This record gives sequence, structure tokens and C-alpha cells, in this order.
Amino acid sequence: MDQLERDLEAMKAAQEERDAISCRSRILHFGDETIHGVRHTKEHFDQILRDITSYERYCDDHPHFENNTTVLTSQRIKDIYEDCLAKADFPVKRGAGRMKMLIIAAAAMAGGPCWGLRLCWAATRLAGGTKSGRTSGHQAAKRKWGTMDKVLILEAVVLVLYTAADLVVFWHTGNEPDTLTACVFGVCGFEKRGHGVD
Repeated sequence: MDQLERDLEAMKAAQEERDAISCRSRILHFGDETIHGVRHTKEHFDQILRDITSYERYCDDHPHFENNTTVLTSQRIKDIYEDCLAKADFPVKRGAGRMKMLIIAAAAMAGGPCWGLRLCWAATRLAGGTKSGRTSGHQAAKRKWGTMDKVLILEAVVLVLYTAADLVVFWHTGNEPDTLTACVFGVCGFEKRGHGVD
């Protein structure tokens, strides 16, 4: 029975030490982010301050535990928190800012094609202004779909799908997928490059 109790105590001590090491890792990571200019919400500060309290209490109860790596970092975090608290300068939650940016991005991506179609329509009307509307409509009805028409429709579909994928990635990560953007516009730009070669 005594051996079982000793084993349980050893397991408990090992788990407490692992928890303290996890707290130390989070504290150091948080402190590194503040050095590189990353701002945190009040909720993030409250969580890391709880970690600091737990970590410091463990260190007080276990003098042999290494603690020289977080003393300055913990103090820096506390100083930043007090400064933000005094100035009420905590950033808003990331989700709220992300939603606003998502709406603006969606409006911009939707407005761009609309203006482009409007300009194309206006240019077509100006180019065909000397012809009667009936004649132009009759000729347009007879005209078959050419290769370039199909290419443009395909590009429009690809750009719509890209817009949807871009918004999804931005919503989940908070960053624009630069690689996806480069690939999509690299593929959609083949028409212009091919025309330049000819």
C-alpha cells in the first residue's frame, strides 16, 4: 500500500512538473510575440497571467526547479498588461476585425467584376453605335461561340471559384493565400502572354 501511494505521488509530481513546463513554454512564446510587435487581447493577457501565477507558485513550492528563463519575460508581460490596462488600449477580438475585413474584401471582389462588365458593355455600345440595334442583335444571334468566348467564360468561372476559396482561406487563417493568388492569375494570364508571343 505504501508503495502504491509513493507511485501515485511520483506520478502526481511528474504531472505537475509537466504542467509547469507547459506554462513556461506559453509564457516564453507570449513574451517573444510581444517583442516582435504582436498585440494581444485582454482575454489573452488574462490567460497568460493565470499561467504566470501558476508557474510562479510551482517555482516557490519547488526551489530546485529551473526558473531563471522566465523572470524577466513574466515581468515584461505584466508591465505591458498594466500599460494597456491604464490606457484601455487592448485590441478588439480577432474575429470581429476579421469579419469586417472579410465583408470589405467580398464587396471589393464583387464590385470589380461588376464595373468591368459595365465598362465592356459601354465599350461594345460605343463600338457598334453606327449600326442599328436590330441588325446588331440579329448578327449577334447568328454568331457562333468562338474559342476566345469559351476561354473568357472559363476564366470567369475560375475567378469566381478563386474568390470563394480566397475568402474561405482568409476567414480561417486571417491571411491572404499569396501562393494561390499567384497561381490563379498566372494561369488566367496565359491569354495575354500567348498573344504577346504572336
